[in-house]
Amino acid sequence: MVKMIRADSEFLHIETVRRPLSLLREAELSAAAQQFEEAVKEWSDANYADAITDANSAVETVMKFILKRESGTASQLIKELSKRGYLPPYLESGAAQLTDLMEMLARLRDAESDAHGKLRIKQEQLPNYARLAINLAGSLIVFLVEEWKRRRPESGNS
Repeated sequence: MVKMIRADSEFLHIETVRRPLSLLREAELSAAAQQFEEAVKEWSDANYADAITDANSAVETVMKFILKRESGTASQLIKELSKRGYLPPYLESGAAQLTDLMEMLARLRDAESDAHGKLRIKQEQLPNYARLAINLAGSLIVFLVEEWKRRRPESGNS
C-alpha cells in the first residue's frame, strides 16, 4: 500500500524562497538577497531567462562571500569551497555529486538563460527550467549559508 504524503507549494515556497532570503538577510548578504528576490520576481513576471540568470548570480555571490573573493567562475568557486571543506569530506563520491549539482545551476544559466545569448529551448519550456533554477539556488543558498554560519566560531567569524 502506498502512503500519500501531502506536499503543498507553500512548503516548497518556505524552504526554497523564504528561508534562503531570511538566511541571506541574517548574514547581511544584501547583494545575494537582492539577486535572489529578483529571480523570484522575474519568474512571477514570466521573465524566465532572467530568473535563471538572477538565481545563478545569487549563488555565485554567496560563494564569493564565503570565500572572500571578488571574482571567479562557478566551477572555480565550487572547487575552492571543496578544498576548504564546505562540501562533505566523508564521502568522496557524495562531494563530487554535490559539486555536480552546484555546477548544474551554472550550466543551466549558460545554456538556457539570456546571460550568454544562447537560448536553446522552446519558450514554453522556460518556466520549468526557471523553476528548477530558483529551487536549486534556494536549496544551495540554505546549504552554503548554514555551513558558513556553522563554521564561523571555528574561524573567528570569517
